[in-house]
Amino acid sequence: EENLIGIVTDGDLRRALQCTEDLVNKKVGQFMTEFPETISPQKSLGEAIDVMEKRNPSPISILPVVNPEDSKLLGLLRLHDILGS
Repeated sequence: EENLIGIVTDGDLRRALQCTEDLVNKKVGQFMTEFPETISPQKSLGEAIDVMEKRNPSPISILPVVNPEDSKLLGLLRLHDILGS
């Protein structure tokens, strides 16, 4: 239904490789980050940068944009794109 249920990051893949070498036959759901940080489209780019840089335990470089009413995934913000604009 186009709702965001998780995200697979490079960090997720690095951690998965520490547990197994056979990632090809594993399911995405085994390694994805459920309930990732998100932002609504009404927020400013400055607020997005704050969310990305102040995330614990570590900063993130990609932030999903979701509709706050129904959690529908609308797009992704990349820190690189924000700082380049």
